[in-house]
Amino acid sequence: SGVVILNETVARQLFPGGNAVGQYVRIGNDPKRSELEVIGIVADASIGDLRAPHAPFVFRPRMQEGMRTPVLLFEFTTDAAAADAAVSRVVDSLGHEYVRRIYSVDEYASEALIQERLLAGLSGFFAALALLLAVVGLHGSLAYDVTQRTREIGVRIALGASRPAIIRMIVRDGVAVALLGALIGIPATLAVSRVAESMVFGLGP
Repeated sequence: SGVVILNETVARQLFPGGNAVGQYVRIGNDPKRSELEVIGIVADASIGDLRAPHAPFVFRPRMQEGMRTPVLLFEFTTDAAAADAAVSRVVDSLGHEYVRRIYSVDEYASEALIQERLLAGLSGFFAALALLLAVVGLHGSLAYDVTQRTREIGVRIALGASRPAIIRMIVRDGVAVALLGALIGIPATLAVSRVAESMVFGLGP
């Protein structure tokens, strides 16, 4: 009979009341997988999908499955390119094998997170665009307000209002608009960040 290694999630699901090691499991309807002995339990890990760190997984020996494409894992302390070249030379020297692809754990994680990087890039672009529109809108609003109050400003100056006082009045109106926007925008931003955190892996508020 064959052997398998279960991750902790599968072990808890199949054997909630005891030790899974030494027990037997069945995978699908294949007769070759009808009696597989559990020989070990491993911790949960993100495999294939970094967003699902506790997905159930059962590990089978590749040669036991009859697969012809082995995967070699190696650790190096020198330059990555030099290590890749050395491994390729050793595999090529066998005469009947070749290296299909070499990539690091960081490269694998980077490819797995391409959706997150794309979403982060688009979010940053639209955030900058929204900020630009807000600045232009606020400037236009203040300019329109000043234009509409030209006569009022003239009267105030005629009555003795100083230039700094007029500037403070205009700035005060602009700050009031900005504070109102902040009171509305900050709670909305916090709410949206919670939604984004649930959709994008590794993103905090």
